[in-house]
Amino acid sequence: MVIAYMNTLGRLKALAGATGGAVCTSSNAHLVVDWARKQNKKILFVPDQHLGRNTAWKLGMDLNKLVTLPDPQIFGAGYSLTDGTIDGGVAALDKAEMILWGAYCGVHTIFSAAMVGWWQERGWKVLVHPESPLETVQAADGAGSTDYLWKAAMGAKRGDKIVIGTEGYFVRNAAAEAARRGVEIKHLADIPDPSFGTAGCGCATMSRNDPPHLAGMLDLLRRGEAPDINRVIAGDSVDEITARRDRLSGEEQAELVRDAKLSLERMISINEAGA
Repeated sequence: MVIAYMNTLGRLKALAGATGGAVCTSSNAHLVVDWARKQNKKILFVPDQHLGRNTAWKLGMDLNKLVTLPDPQIFGAGYSLTDGTIDGGVAALDKAEMILWGAYCGVHTIFSAAMVGWWQERGWKVLVHPESPLETVQAADGAGSTDYLWKAAMGAKRGDKIVIGTEGYFVRNAAAEAARRGVEIKHLADIPDPSFGTAGCGCATMSRNDPPHLAGMLDLLRRGEAPDINRVIAGDSVDEITARRDRLSGEEQAELVRDAKLSLERMISINEAGA
């Protein structure tokens, strides 16, 4: 069965629903994967391998029973199950309890255990997002969703010093809010040591969601002149480079909505049962 992260296409959510799986978030991934294991089916976790691996570790799963598929940005679909690209090949896939899609977040994957240690040695508490590599999560003082990170920042006491490893704009906003209460917050990658070679780590996709673009779109909507490419219908897939849109037929859309709804309803049910 497929377990698909919330921030995926509707088509992947529908695949999760059709295979008996569910959607998950970084907050409830452990609940969803724990539920999936009890269904006695092999799990395909998509798309973030780090979130999948960290979830398995949190649940105490045997990490030797995880198989990570090749990086799709490098291999695409251009590999065979028997050409050695997958360590262990078909036999490893057969024995695996969970298969991880080989993708990752370009922001979180650069965070390292060495970065965590640098800050901890200087008296800072380090919190990271679970899309960070496993060794980074294990080294940190805490790991959790953006909701967890925000609450930790807003609930800190005056004089606390917290380092957060996630998207740069989030950390900047948290730092501004926390500073009003005497709490100091830094970004994990903002280490004043050139040997680390990192700084900032803003998400290029999230940065497009800014006030000028929002105001412009609201104005176009008000005038009834919003570009057709911005109109999203269930199942739409838009190439981020060419902006080419692939739209399903009416029958395909209805099938997608049905299956995607199943995956979301399962997640809600699992979440409520685990609350």
